[in-house]
Amino acid sequence: MGLFTGKNQFPVDGRTVLITGASLGMGRSVARLLAQKGANVVIVARNIQRLEEALKYITTSPPPPKPPASSPKPRPGTAILPPT
Repeated sequence: MGLFTGKNQFPVDGRTVLITGASLGMGRSVARLLAQKGANVVIVARNIQRLEEALKYITTSPPPPKPPASSPKPRPGTAILPPT
């Protein structure tokens, strides 16, 4: 348990990711999500028409929502560290 909860511990911004089966389903969704997070995504599929549709889907997706501008207040005895 807890495998998919919490903060993303693997930043993908600027990394290159190869996704096979990216024309439909989970592969297409993951490719879109990684592209939104700043990854350089290489998609591979067997059907060229579906691949082109997936490329359009991925490249025309809106950027992910930004976190609220307000900073959280630390609880007593804790500190918020700047991102590294």
